[in-house]
Amino acid sequence: MEKSNAYSFDTFESETSIDKNIMDELNRTLTKSHREILNVLHSSPNLTPKSLSARLGKSPNSLSNMLSRINEINPHLIHDEKVGREKQLRLGTIGIAYLEAQESSSDKPKKILKFSNSARDEALKNALLSLNNFKKCDPDNWLLKLDDCLTDHMNIDENPLLYTAYNKFIDNIRTLRIKGYLLTLQTIYDHLNNEIIVKRIQETLDQLLNHFYQLETLFNLTNEKPQIAFEIIDDMFLKIFPDVWGGLPTVSSIPHKNLFPEATYASTYYQISNMVHTAVLNHWEKKQAIEQWEKSYCTSNVIFYYIAEKCKTIQTIQSIKQGKSIL
Repeated sequence: MEKSNAYSFDTFESETSIDKNIMDELNRTLTKSHREILNVLHSSPNLTPKSLSARLGKSPNSLSNMLSRINEINPHLIHDEKVGREKQLRLGTIGIAYLEAQESSSDKPKKILKFSNSARDEALKNALLSLNNFKKCDPDNWLLKLDDCLTDHMNIDENPLLYTAYNKFIDNIRTLRIKGYLLTLQTIYDHLNNEIIVKRIQETLDQLLNHFYQLETLFNLTNEKPQIAFEIIDDMFLKIFPDVWGGLPTVSSIPHKNLFPEATYASTYYQISNMVHTAVLNHWEKKQAIEQWEKSYCTSNVIFYYIAEKCKTIQTIQSIKQGKSIL
């Protein structure tokens, strides 16, 4: 059943706040990896440790150590509860409040956030509008219809307008997740007020964004520290094309391990190798390769253009070595 105090298109209330001293202490204590764990649990609550380690590209032992370190903080940021034989993890109130303060662009968290021209607020507005349009297609049974769509039990021919509205809603939800607006996404989940539907949406996002999740750390690093991201890409190309550069680098040459752990490096390396294969299939044409990457990873990022340029350089060098014309 929908909440009676549903979020309007003009304002929505934040139910959590955090003291500045606590905020400062958490900023000093939490590492980037710790905050990554909090962000994933906020966008996908009730994950098992196994699912969380897979999402993060970290070993179970590594994740366990990090969770122990996070839970040295009192009150705990992460809570766990037994569901059957499995343990599920979720954020506590302080954890949610901390992320909310992180996401806010102001120095002091505000209780009332109004829509402005910011990209985040526009994305939230679009998601809420598309959800309302879906509801209008079947006002009395919209929640059941949404469940049917999420579980592939909807007959497209039966109600094409409803199915179109559903796809628009999912596109907007996907945009929120890709842009990292995790707290804004939680606003939609709170608005739905239905744990089963929320879980089905999260499962749908997992399917749609499987490739994106594999490169999300690289995307974030590109936005925050592009030069380091480019150096990591350069190192991977040295390993993928040792014949071009005259030999493999040493095994210990993985750069910036503090920002890019080995497990993350390995999963990213696999994705970059696949991207190079796509470039080869497109005869090294940059534009075509980038278009396919954007479709596969559901986003546009400057790293695609950098990788495409690297691929073109490789093709040029290989052509020169083989005595072929590159014109």
